Amino acid sequence: MANGASDALKVRRDVWKLDTWDPILVWYAKAVAEMQSRPINDPTSWRYQAAIHEYIRDSDPYATVADKLPSDRQRFWNQCQHSTWFFLPWHRMYLLYFEQIVAAAVEKLGGPKDWALPYWNYSEYRSIDKVLQLPPAFYAINTPDGKPNPLRVEQRDSGLNDGVPIHFQSPEQDVDLSCLGDALFVGLAEGGHPGFGGPSTRSPRHGGGPGGGLETTPHGDMHIAVGGPAGFMSSFATAALDPIFWLHHANIDRLWDVWTGRAGHANPTDKNWLTQRFEFHDKDAEAVALTPGQVLTTTVAPLAYRYEDVTDPQAQPDRKLAFAVRSPVMPSASVPEMVGATDHAVALTASAATTASMNIVTATGPARMAMAAGPGTTRQSAYLNIENITSNGVPGSYAVYLDLPAGADPQQHQDLFAGTLPMFGVAEASRPDQEHPGSGLQYVLEVSAIIERLKAQGLWDPSRLAITFVARRQQGGYADVQIGRVSLYYQ
Repeated sequence: MANGASDALKVRRDVWKLDTWDPILVWYAKAVAEMQSRPINDPTSWRYQAAIHEYIRDSDPYATVADKLPSDRQRFWNQCQHSTWFFLPWHRMYLLYFEQIVAAAVEKLGGPKDWALPYWNYSEYRSIDKVLQLPPAFYAINTPDGKPNPLRVEQRDSGLNDGVPIHFQSPEQDVDLSCLGDALFVGLAEGGHPGFGGPSTRSPRHGGGPGGGLETTPHGDMHIAVGGPAGFMSSFATAALDPIFWLHHANIDRLWDVWTGRAGHANPTDKNWLTQRFEFHDKDAEAVALTPGQVLTTTVAPLAYRYEDVTDPQAQPDRKLAFAVRSPVMPSASVPEMVGATDHAVALTASAATTASMNIVTATGPARMAMAAGPGTTRQSAYLNIENITSNGVPGSYAVYLDLPAGADPQQHQDLFAGTLPMFGVAEASRPDQEHPGSGLQYVLEVSAIIERLKAQGLWDPSRLAITFVARRQQGGYADVQIGRVSLYYQ
């Protein structure tokens, strides 16, 4: 075959550059069906692989009384890394062993030995027609041989299985790649820059804190966009049951490669990050382990794959996306200082915009000079923290605006757009258990550029800030959201 590699490396292809039923997708479908036929206690089974991400028995749509749960589930399940600097390396390892298991199933069924996982490059919507639709092989009723299509799951947002494009109000925001401009991989766990790859956490973390830029957008936004109010992709516990999950994460992994290709960008060198050990099963169901330090370069063992295209989309003017809400400059090295916070919880619904406000005080600590300089001078940084986001169900994503005029149409004030809040995994993060503290999600949005524009226009009030939350999808079925606090930090 099959993937057409001209060297020893596997090549992960762009799914939208393949024919509808390219052999790569035909064999993926066959392998998925094979894996789905295996019992949940088989580490190479479809359900076991999904449970590595997270497993909640009450949320398992395929649970039966005949299930025999594996004895090693405490060791290997519920391991997905979110809101941490381990997000990217852990998911790279997860994809690696999943790809090996699928490839082994492909070979067992008579397919090629070099099968590789494709990726879904949804951010290329300006240059590739229909890329914001699901690839047709993922919603076809049957495979080319007339059998039911295992790549299609019914639990997706409305219309996607009919070839309707994803319901994005502003695709340039939801699949925005301005995170590629984040100069730092490692962010702060509280207050300041969240980093491209997430905040430093001394141990693995299964959610609960701020995520890095890439984890938020486009990663989280795409999960909610595909899953909708009741689909697999919207929840930690079911996301990996959708075959499109793996193509989505292959693209996220590819974007890490794009980021490292930029001048001045570098992965962490901290020993605590490089040597953290994570366990999986290989294609023979044998326990294996890797560390982030072993998976930094995709083209060498144990990875040995490359992506078809790792072109930097923002390096080419004709492909550059419209929004760049994050600062392209290196964040200040000073300690973030909280200068304002809401004094009560904020309730959000999908039916109406909600505005909260806070008083801002003058910084007195290391950030006392932040935002004090006039337009055109060296700019310090400002970060909006949205904390303790909880919900009992699956909400949609929210857009955040600063100082939006009363009664104004947010679509007419995109200069005030601060970022999105995708609610991927919020229900799990809101429920206290051994995997989650129950404190919900947290997001950090850099708002320095917006404040600078407001200053330049004479519209910035240094003592008070209004924050407006607008639901991205206002159709029925989405749950309400509670925000514990919104705070502003200068750094």
